[in-house]
Amino acid sequence: MDNFAYKADGPLNTWRIIAKEPLGDCNDFAITAAYILSGESLVRMWLNIFLFRMVFLRVHTGTEPHAVLRYKGQYIDNITKEWSDSHGYRGIFPWVFIPPLIAFKMLIGKIFNNG
Repeated sequence: MDNFAYKADGPLNTWRIIAKEPLGDCNDFAITAAYILSGESLVRMWLNIFLFRMVFLRVHTGTEPHAVLRYKGQYIDNITKEWSDSHGYRGIFPWVFIPPLIAFKMLIGKIFNNG
């Protein structure tokens, strides 16, 4: 995912696993990283998400809302593209994206964005 390029969602904020072009927003980067870390298995990925082994944090970069993936005490996002001990952003309440919301946003992405 080193060649990932940012592209905003548009009017619907959806989440999708990036399959072909490494193009998307911070949510897409985070969920794709979770999928790859789960051995590219949707079952393992959802198990990790629902058991909060993988957590998607809501943060603010200083200019806009942002999503960061936390896994095994390390953080990664589409801005740094590197694992770190901290994310360095200001948290936004509620601090995490809950699993049902992630599932809903992925479903909306499938329906409306061909994700």
